[in-house]
Amino acid sequence: RCGNLMTRGVLTKENFYMGNIFLDAVRAIDVIETLPEVDPTKIVSYGVSQGGALAIVSAALSDKVIKTYASIPSFICLKQRVEKNLGFLGQIHTFLRYNPQYTDLVFDNLTYFDINNIASLIKNPVTMSAGLTDPECLPQFVYSAYSHIDAEKDITLEPFVPHSISDEFYNRCFEEFSEL
Repeated sequence: RCGNLMTRGVLTKENFYMGNIFLDAVRAIDVIETLPEVDPTKIVSYGVSQGGALAIVSAALSDKVIKTYASIPSFICLKQRVEKNLGFLGQIHTFLRYNPQYTDLVFDNLTYFDINNIASLIKNPVTMSAGLTDPECLPQFVYSAYSHIDAEKDITLEPFVPHSISDEFYNRCFEEFSEL
């Protein structure tokens, strides 16, 4: 009961949906660097929400990324997001409502994929943003991941920005891209 994308494979780390998209993100970097129009010394990871999380994953798991931009990254503090029924993780909340016998197992598996647990692997500079009115990727969760990054980093805290990227942050990212 309650089968959907976020619960696909959630009972095993090896088959969980998030593991597959993490691998896809890293593999995409490998493919991008082989394209003739790409300078492999200037690969940047960039994303918003789930894409922001995947930008962090790419930087943490690939040494080919030279700069990371993550706006309102998701996949942070996963247990708390499920407990609070926030965003798409509400799918797992519903699953556990009807299958409470799997709660400990699911939370153990989610911990494995929490961005907080891989952010310290990042070696390249990171620029992040958090919307202070974001109801899904709570700013304290984004800051939690930010605090785990040991590389050069900066964060923009954006008042009145809900679950979206501000024009200012977007423009800043692309201005910096053009300087690479």
